[in-house]
Amino acid sequence: MKNYFNIILLCLILIVFFSCDIFLEEDIIDDEIVLNSPGDQVTIKEVDVIFWWEEMEGAEKYNLQVVKPGFEFAENLVADTFVSKNKLELKLSQGSYQWRVSGHNGYYDSDFSVGSFTVDTTAVALK
Repeated sequence: MKNYFNIILLCLILIVFFSCDIFLEEDIIDDEIVLNSPGDQVTIKEVDVIFWWEEMEGAEKYNLQVVKPGFEFAENLVADTFVSKNKLELKLSQGSYQWRVSGHNGYYDSDFSVGSFTVDTTAVALK
């Protein structure tokens, strides 16, 4: 009987130990990521595009997705990657794009923040 009690006690300790993380992770479900660059609805004159957003407290990594021309009617998935930093550079061809980022930790995912931009290397820079 004592062995049976010890096994049950050990199982309860293991359950509590392995389920504690959910109580320690910060809930980021309702948090929003602020997109910095590229700005929404801008035209970029370079093919090297730097994606940059504000860090989210409680996020351990970010899911960056880039599509052409937009998420509603995506013709080309350009990127779908998880990164631990809040910046990533990609080389893109000319055209219209949408991008979005969400934050993730061990138990929670935030909603995506979405932006749109165009790459046009023929555009003339204003001086």
